[in-house]
Amino acid sequence: MATLTRHSFRCPACGAEIVVQGHDLINVREQPELKAPLISGELFLQTCPQCGRRHLVTWPLVYLDPDEMVLLMLSDKPLAMADTGGYTARLVPRVGDLIEKVKIFDAGLDDKAVELCKYVTKQDAGKPEADLRFLRLDGADNEIVFTYPAGGQMELLAVGFNVYEDCRGILARNPSVSGRAQGLAIIDEAWVSSLLR
Repeated sequence: MATLTRHSFRCPACGAEIVVQGHDLINVREQPELKAPLISGELFLQTCPQCGRRHLVTWPLVYLDPDEMVLLMLSDKPLAMADTGGYTARLVPRVGDLIEKVKIFDAGLDDKAVELCKYVTKQDAGKPEADLRFLRLDGADNEIVFTYPAGGQMELLAVGFNVYEDCRGILARNPSVSGRAQGLAIIDEAWVSSLLR
């Protein structure tokens, strides 16, 4: 059962207090109605009672999908978890990271391979600085669609599923990599960079 805890924030525009009754644990098997507002980001948008501006606010949150054996922890503090109980466990520092991980696991993909796929795609597209985010699988061939900000708007970049499969193959041939993703791991661009050193 999801629990609610009171969290207090200051409006960055006017300084007024914003009080949120936020979920500390979301178990999507027990509260499936919370998944859509989490994925859309609506769960984290709050309106300032003083000036009326909407802001993205965050607090520590655990997302649990027992059917897919996925545990995601939203926290900006490094944490350790030795025993994940068989769950794929990830620590994510920002709401956008949490949303992306949910989409990746919902698509049945391996987030380690997706992160490596992002790296390869950025190099091949000549966009090494692009902040690629997984958006969806598309079409009969399951193209992987990434999105990234450019020139004040969001752009789309699609790559063949074979790129993802090649990345999975690379990871499978290097089993020591899996050891670097144990426990409550942070799997992101920095994780990929550490593999390439």
